[in-house]
Amino acid sequence: EIIVTAIPFAPSAVDIECCISNIADLTAFGTNLKWYSDVSLTTLVGRGTPFATRQTTAGTYTYYVTQTVNGCESSSTPVSLTVYSSIVINTQPQAEIICEGENAAFTVSASGYNLTYQWQEDGVDITDGGIYSGATTASLNLSGPGVVNSGKSYSVNIFGSCGTSPVVSNSVILTVTPFPVATFSYTGSPYCPNAANPFPTYIGGGVAGTFSSTAGLVFVSTSTGQVDLVSSTPGTYTVTNTVAAAGGCGIEIATSPIAISSDLTWTGSIDSDWNTTGNWSCGYIPIASTDVTIPDVPNKPVLSAGAVGTVNNLIVNAGSSLTITGNTIKVSGIISNNGTLDAGLAKIEMNGTVAQVIGASVFESNTIMDLTINNLAGVSLLGPLNVTGVVTAQNGNLISGGNLTLVSTASQTALIDGSGTGDITGNVTMQRYLDSGFGYKYFSSPFQDATVGEFGDDMNLASSFPNIYRYDEGRTSSGWLGYTTVTDPLNPVEGYAVNFGSAATPNTVDVTGVVTNGPISITLYNHNNTYTKGFNLVGNPYPSAVDWDAASGWTKTQIDDAIYYFRASATDQYGGTYSSYVNGISSDPGVATNIIPSMQAFFVHVTDGAFPVTGTLGLTNSVRTNDLTHPFLKSKQVSSRFLIRLTAGFTTGTKSGDPMVIYFDHEAKTSFDSDMDALKLMNTDMAVPNLYATISGGAKLSINALPDIPDTELYVPLGLKIYLAGEIGFRISKNENMPEGMMIFLRDAITGTNIDLLEDKEYKIVLPAGEYIDRFSLGFLRSTTDIPDLIETDDFFSVYSSQAMIKATVKRLDGREGLLSVFDLNGRQVYSKKVYDIGFYDINPGLKSGIYVIRFYSGKLSTVKKLFIGIR
Repeated sequence: EIIVTAIPFAPSAVDIECCISNIADLTAFGTNLKWYSDVSLTTLVGRGTPFATRQTTAGTYTYYVTQTVNGCESSSTPVSLTVYSSIVINTQPQAEIICEGENAAFTVSASGYNLTYQWQEDGVDITDGGIYSGATTASLNLSGPGVVNSGKSYSVNIFGSCGTSPVVSNSVILTVTPFPVATFSYTGSPYCPNAANPFPTYIGGGVAGTFSSTAGLVFVSTSTGQVDLVSSTPGTYTVTNTVAAAGGCGIEIATSPIAISSDLTWTGSIDSDWNTTGNWSCGYIPIASTDVTIPDVPNKPVLSAGAVGTVNNLIVNAGSSLTITGNTIKVSGIISNNGTLDAGLAKIEMNGTVAQVIGASVFESNTIMDLTINNLAGVSLLGPLNVTGVVTAQNGNLISGGNLTLVSTASQTALIDGSGTGDITGNVTMQRYLDSGFGYKYFSSPFQDATVGEFGDDMNLASSFPNIYRYDEGRTSSGWLGYTTVTDPLNPVEGYAVNFGSAATPNTVDVTGVVTNGPISITLYNHNNTYTKGFNLVGNPYPSAVDWDAASGWTKTQIDDAIYYFRASATDQYGGTYSSYVNGISSDPGVATNIIPSMQAFFVHVTDGAFPVTGTLGLTNSVRTNDLTHPFLKSKQVSSRFLIRLTAGFTTGTKSGDPMVIYFDHEAKTSFDSDMDALKLMNTDMAVPNLYATISGGAKLSINALPDIPDTELYVPLGLKIYLAGEIGFRISKNENMPEGMMIFLRDAITGTNIDLLEDKEYKIVLPAGEYIDRFSLGFLRSTTDIPDLIETDDFFSVYSSQAMIKATVKRLDGREGLLSVFDLNGRQVYSKKVYDIGFYDINPGLKSGIYVIRFYSGKLSTVKKLFIGIR
């Protein structure tokens, strides 16, 4: 029989601590115990229970014990024997730093037999209770100590059964950090932006930490909280003071508001000058972010000389006023006026960043001089606003709401500047001042959608004789067509003749609509019809003047470069006179210039060619100009060209003179030049003559450009047409840049005389009604001698008649040509012919039977003969 015994469990044992003077026996519980000195059981040190050791040195010893059952030995159980000879402090207490109101704890680690502890504060024993607990253990706990505990010394006496007793620990200090306070305020808030930079004031023991703020506020130093007022944007901010964690205390944060005033109040302490700093509550002049209040004080503000005014919101209190004259105020906010705001001679610029409005009755008499929109969000008019100067939509739109009126007076007409990127939306009313309402005026519309009905308050549109006409160049009879249906459109770029009646008193006309802006064009024609001859009545389509000579913006395809203005007669309600302008030259500088006013119509001529000729007249905003003067007072450019202004008028009328111009330019041609010559439009005022130059081809010119004057004589043929008989006076009204030694004279082919017209001299002659072609000519002579008389001689020309024909023989010429003219007995020229070669000429003038005067001259040679022309 084989008996198998299980390995027994290890025995149980108890660790022992003892003093070296009284070492205790080791005790284990089991059967047949064996004690070993190491785990390998290689050294047997004893048997039985208890086991008495013989240690003589303090220390910790480890033994192992097994039990044996049925011959089987168990695994070992370790048993510890600790022998003490004294008390040893292994870890001294450590100093504590805590935040006021927090708990503290001191701990000591010691070894020895049968230890007890007694903690002391500043050498005095501590007992449990109050703020202390664990005073007889290795740890002393302080519960919520106040500032009174800070700086006290703590130590512990350690008692034991072995060695010297007690052993005293190191003394350590408890440091209690006062609880941090961040509370502060800016006691001077709100501050003027130009005040001394403020520091915070601390409250309840507050201290400076690190200061921060919402955007816009700038600190001189974030460690002191001093604010840089000048660099900050006016407004209200929240400032935060953050005291960092330290001394056992955590982060502490406090906030306080601060305001930098964006408000200024007018005090008028010194005088009424807006730009005097001492007149403002904070001692500085308003800026773009400033809200300005004008209270009722003795000195009311005036913004005139000096810097431009800038404000955010502008408030004028009841009983007070603000006067702006000859200066600008820029407003980025709102205008609130309960007093008087006089800007009749001022520019108002609205330059906010959000939509702005100009309220009803904000300005005195609802009138300002200039208005500029510089707000991409736009500006709206909430009530009537009269502008006497310039409206500019520089950036953003002006929403007129039908409230904007462009005022016209005897001195100027308001306009809309076309240079901005914005636009004027909604209806606008534009005025046109007439120094006299008498007769016809040539009008154009600056609006996209205006109709004839706009003139209904100025005249009777239902009159049997039309008061409004349009012009159709394609008509074979007169180009004028009655145009009085109230719904008929006033098309942009088209011109209209409008009769405002028989009253010569001043009149102000107004038209309303949506203004024209941007590119626009019209197609024109030249059908060469008898009464229209390629002339087209066009008009300025913009609510501003335009410059005919602008460097860019015009399209003038197949369009001559001359323009023609009409001025109503002072005596004939249905008549008037024409003036022309071309190439910097005006036939009448007081009327015709390169600056075409708003609402002004004028004639242009489509270039002759293979008829019918189609032309295009186009415009862009580039041709617009801010010329406010009215009527036509624009000065023309200074020129070095030699120029003569010649007039012919009835000597009995002070305003009957008709002007024409001859000027010299080395680029000019003797034939018609569409870039340098202007045709003659015949006056419709019966009391005014028509004076013009004639050139080859039969063209009649009001402005005649000629090449540089030759060194010998030059004769420019003239034409004269008069509707009434009377005495006509020829005179030079002005000469410009006349060469030294130049002589200018008028040649009369009938009288055979040359008349000096310089030194304000005048040639007078009584003439019947009619047209005189080539009877008169203007002579130019480079000489220091007298003007040569015509040499009356018969030896170079002879003439007779046969069967209603004129038989003429030219025997010689003085120069390159001669002129044969036929006059009736009243002095009217009825026929003329230029000849360029000697020889026989057979002429059929188609005249009635009668006696005629035949005049032939060539250079200085002249002869006059009477001739009877009979018809079978």
